[in-house]
Amino acid sequence: MGIDHHTSNRSQPPEAPVPRLALRIGEAAAALSISRSKMYGLIEGGHVRSVLVGDVMRVRVCDLENYLAEK
Repeated sequence: MGIDHHTSNRSQPPEAPVPRLALRIGEAAAALSISRSKMYGLIEGGHVRSVLVGDVMRVRVCDLENYLAEK
């Protein structure tokens, strides 16, 4: 068995965190400092958009930002 000079024991730099594009309803509510029920009310009232990811409701970060920009 020979030594493989192509591999290295040097540690790799840490990967940058992946930005969150969509939040759970509770996370979106926490981002606005409101209750989950208030968040659902904003969604049901058409004030904040939500999307389905599979069968799970999410709120896109950009939609939260748009909601705040309109206030």
